[in-house]
Amino acid sequence: MSRNTGELKKFFADKGYGFIKTEKNDIFFHVNDSTGINTDALQEGISLSYEITQDNRGKTKACNVQIEQ
Repeated sequence: MSRNTGELKKFFADKGYGFIKTEKNDIFFHVNDSTGINTDALQEGISLSYEITQDNRGKTKACNVQIEQ
């Protein structure tokens, strides 16, 4: 899988999910789909890299989300 990049649009720490802003649309992600991500560092506007996958309902989501250095 190829890695994509985007900007963190919004993160709901109490629920563990957020949205990554891309050129086309916003992509949903949940922290359970990423290992080793520090949720305390997830501030709006930071750059993230991720892979695209589909959930069990066929909707697009991000997985393996990482903070870009």
